[in-house]
Amino acid sequence: MPPKLLCPPELVFAAWIASIPGFAPDVVATVLPTNSDTWAANGAVIMFTVGGTEGTYIAVSDTVCQIECWACNPGGNEPPWLMAEGMAGQIRLACLDRPNISRPLMIAQNKVAYPGASVRGAQVLTVARRVYGASSDYAGIIFDLYLTWTQDGLITR
Repeated sequence: MPPKLLCPPELVFAAWIASIPGFAPDVVATVLPTNSDTWAANGAVIMFTVGGTEGTYIAVSDTVCQIECWACNPGGNEPPWLMAEGMAGQIRLACLDRPNISRPLMIAQNKVAYPGASVRGAQVLTVARRVYGASSDYAGIIFDLYLTWTQDGLITR
């Protein structure tokens, strides 16, 4: 019997953010798309795990990821700060939308389907702040996001 596949936390975050109206799965990932022309119109969001805990006796994860909201103005000299700040604001508002935080998520990457997950709670932990890209036409906003989530079908004994 093959081992049970576990959802990587970053993919749970990516699926949850991509499910927020205005975000698309193809621009929410663990790495920034290499071709900025593909995400210039709507921006892109990337994330990586920075902390958290796993349940000792129950299968629940409390994970913290750093979220980076990126906007770009290819060929321009003016970074689109308002666009990046707006994206971060939409994620914060989704955390305040308590009735709609918990929703089933389909988790997949590189043609690998992971078990689904459900977010039980969401909270922005740090104030959103600017980060400067290597290029003068990039604007980035970073903050830490905390999700409490469970993997579908994962039962502990």
